[in-house]
Amino acid sequence: MKDGIRHLDSRFATLRALSHSQRPPKGWIRAIRDALGMTTAQYAKRLGVSQPRIVELERSEQGGSVTLNTLQRAAEALGCRLVYVLVPERPLAEL
Repeated sequence: MKDGIRHLDSRFATLRALSHSQRPPKGWIRAIRDALGMTTAQYAKRLGVSQPRIVELERSEQGGSVTLNTLQRAAEALGCRLVYVLVPERPLAEL
């Protein structure tokens, strides 16, 4: 058990530093789409949805109500990988 905790704690050390980075004000989907120079219509075509659905998707991410399944599909359409992880605030050995 303790070896498992130490192993996880070592992996979480790096992630803990990354977890302090803020989500972009308009969300990751919008930030990446804009960086790629992609319009909502182009992104909608890649995702196989209507253009208004992209606006709704970006708003739901910004508001924190997007589902993991939707976020996964959205990431793939942008050529990205969704990384989902729970990072303890402190090492597990301290909890």
